[in-house]
Amino acid sequence: MKYSKNTYMKALAALAALRTTLSEKEQHTVDFVVEAITEKADKDTRPTTRADRFRAMSDEDLAVFFAKVDAALYRADLPVIAYRGEKVNENLDWLRKPCEEANDGPTI
Repeated sequence: MKYSKNTYMKALAALAALRTTLSEKEQHTVDFVVEAITEKADKDTRPTTRADRFRAMSDEDLAVFFAKVDAALYRADLPVIAYRGEKVNENLDWLRKPCEEANDGPTI
C-alpha cells in the first residue's frame, strides 16, 4: 500500500519520540524499522519511470518484448509469436541465466 509523504513523516517522527524511551536493544529494533520505512517512503514517493516498468516485468514479458522489438525490424505486419516464438524462448533462457554467464546479451 502506498501512503503520502506526510504519513511517512508522521510515522518517523512518532518512532523518533518512542526511541528516546527505549533500551539500547529496543532502539536498534526501532532503527531497523525506521530504515525500512524510509526505503519504502522513497520508493512510494518517487515518480514511476519507464525503467521502473521494465524492472517490474516478468521474465516472460521481457522475452516477448525483446522478440517484438526484434520482429518490428523485420515484419511489423505479423504477430510476433507467429514467426518469432523460438526467439522468445531464447530470450527467456538468456534472462534466466546468472549474471556471470549473461554478459554477452541475447542474440537478436
